[in-house]
Amino acid sequence: GEWSGGCWEGIILPTIYKQVTKSKRHHLLIENVPQAFMSVLFLLVEGGSFFVAALNLVVPGVQIALTFLLFEPVRAAAIPALGKSFNRALYNGNAIAAKALWHEAELTDDRQLFKLILPYLNVFVEKMNCCRFMSRALEDLEHLSDQDLETLHRIAAVFAAEVVCDFGGRNMGTSGAKVLAEALQTSGTRHLNLENNDIGDEGGEALGASLKTNDSLHKLFLQANTIGDSGAQALADGLKRNSSLQCLVLEQNSIGARGGEALAESLESNDTLLQLTLRGNSIGSRGAQAIGQSLAWNCCLLVLDLHGCGVGDSGAEAVARGLWDNRSFFGCKLSTLFLGRNGIGDHGAKALAESLGWKCDLRELYLQANSIGDRGAEAVARSLRSKGRCLQKLDLEGNSITDRGAQAVAISLTRNRNLQWLKLCDNNIGDVGAEALVRDSRTLQELCLKNNSIGERGAKAMARWLPSNKGLTHLRVNGYLRDTFGTWPQALEAAARKIVWED
Repeated sequence: GEWSGGCWEGIILPTIYKQVTKSKRHHLLIENVPQAFMSVLFLLVEGGSFFVAALNLVVPGVQIALTFLLFEPVRAAAIPALGKSFNRALYNGNAIAAKALWHEAELTDDRQLFKLILPYLNVFVEKMNCCRFMSRALEDLEHLSDQDLETLHRIAAVFAAEVVCDFGGRNMGTSGAKVLAEALQTSGTRHLNLENNDIGDEGGEALGASLKTNDSLHKLFLQANTIGDSGAQALADGLKRNSSLQCLVLEQNSIGARGGEALAESLESNDTLLQLTLRGNSIGSRGAQAIGQSLAWNCCLLVLDLHGCGVGDSGAEAVARGLWDNRSFFGCKLSTLFLGRNGIGDHGAKALAESLGWKCDLRELYLQANSIGDRGAEAVARSLRSKGRCLQKLDLEGNSITDRGAQAVAISLTRNRNLQWLKLCDNNIGDVGAEALVRDSRTLQELCLKNNSIGERGAKAMARWLPSNKGLTHLRVNGYLRDTFGTWPQALEAAARKIVWED
């Protein structure tokens, strides 16, 4: 009796349930309806047994009808079996079995079914009781709020190796991060978003420890989590031993120079990380110098975001040296570099310009909201004419560039054939610089010149050259210049197609 009961609950019921799920019903329709249609068509065209044709219609119809009729009662009967099986998989740390049960029971899209099996998930509930933000909700599983149920469902999905798990803004705190870190040790989850959860250093340390054994996570988003230097150090230690993570986002945390140095050290040995985002932290020039040194050995990083990190000229120069002096066998692969809002002046811009195209074929360079003047712009222009020809996007918005710098960039565009997007808004460019840029940018597709010092003369000059510029598809200028363009019929026609008026 015990064996037969266990066999019924553990094997037969789950097997029957798999045959009546919504996806099974969908597959039956896809498989049988075309077959039945072709059978009837063959009977009408070629003749044949009416009985066989009828069977081809009746059998799949009965199968589909049974899936509708039996779904609810079988589902209700299978709930204890599904819950106990999933609980057993969690207890044994069997991530493969947990994943298989999760998908076979179609728990990904059925939150109410998850709620019904939750009372049988003793192991999971015990783990969740450690989470302060969930302890009160777990006292009464039958009356969970929709938000609490959704959070529990998403955490269980990590244990079940769901590919993408999003916990953005869930207030999970340190305890929630620790539970997820435990799950990651065996989970096959590939994309985990923990943005804005206040996990702090302790949460960062737990996740860092899990990275040492996890071999499946590809993307980890930890922005706005008050992670400091010790949390960053733990994550860096995890990166040294991790061989799967490709994207780590630590934007808007509390990481200082020491944390920046630790992450930099991990870049020297890690060969899988493709994107590192430290935007809005305070690593300063010291942290940037360490990252620059690590770039001399790194051969896989594609995107580095240091926007608003206070790196200054010395930090920019160190990053440039790392790009210039890369000693890895395959060379530096960095393609996108964000260094906006960092107090970088002409010296830093010159160093970065000289590093372009040497051992690094940078495609996108963002230097907005710095202190770059004409000398810096001229250095960038020299690079665009020669070594930096691979650059496709250049952002110099919000600097101190005048006509002199704009003319230098314009001259470089007569020889550069790769730059497609140039942002020079919020500078001090006047009529002469604006005319030169529109006249000489033959392959440039988008040019932004709003909020400069362009007057009527500059607008007329741009209007004169715009119709003959075949490459430019988007010119962004201020709306007050619209009337001036209107006095040139040809320019007005080109303006309708190319100009984006910014009011």
